[in-house]
Amino acid sequence: MAAKQVSPGQKFQKADGTDIVFEVVDLVDIGGLPHARMSDVLDPSDIRVVSVDALYDRRHFRHAADGALPRSGTSGRLRLAMG
Repeated sequence: MAAKQVSPGQKFQKADGTDIVFEVVDLVDIGGLPHARMSDVLDPSDIRVVSVDALYDRRHFRHAADGALPRSGTSGRLRLAMG
């Protein structure tokens, strides 16, 4: 099996229905295991450290496509105001 690769700048979307998009800021080693330090693209003050294995577990995250829109509410749907 190929090693899981994560690089700064990659984006991952939470798979819990909130569709929060996180961007990898840097990589850290914790207890001999690779982790990614990530920030919410809409709220950079929300910083999390997640194991690389968790990023590749589709129960928790999925790769965000380039140009993917982050959530615009709890449903993850883009809302447009017509007026």
